[in-house]
Amino acid sequence: MAHVLGPIDVSLFHWINSGWAHPALDPIFAFFSTGIKGWPLRVALVALFLYFIVKGRETRTAALLAVAAWLVSNELADALKDGLQGARPCAELVTFRLIGYDHPLTSFGSISAHAASTAAAATVFTLRFNWWGVPWIFASLLTGLSR
Repeated sequence: MAHVLGPIDVSLFHWINSGWAHPALDPIFAFFSTGIKGWPLRVALVALFLYFIVKGRETRTAALLAVAAWLVSNELADALKDGLQGARPCAELVTFRLIGYDHPLTSFGSISAHAASTAAAATVFTLRFNWWGVPWIFASLLTGLSR
């Protein structure tokens, strides 16, 4: 049985979900929440990965480490999500804005594997390339907020 959301969780969720709501931001948050599921972004990420592989030793190492970090963080997040069994706000609350999905999600939601994986890749790129990590950090923050 999923843990019920506490008052702090509910307040924070409503503050972000409703308080930061603006129609101009909806497509941005929808992209960062569901973008990896679309073929255009997947193709772009594969192309970037292949470019890093052929560009040189340093970029190849960073690309392989980023993929490994992505996979490990995703699996850890899923394991923690299943272990903690936290409720998703969209499955427990009556009022909310759900952007990018045509139905509420019902799986456990205490940890976002999307946000964790993006943060893992951002960490690798920041440690390897300093400034190259900045766009990934920004993407990670937007992914976390969107989830």
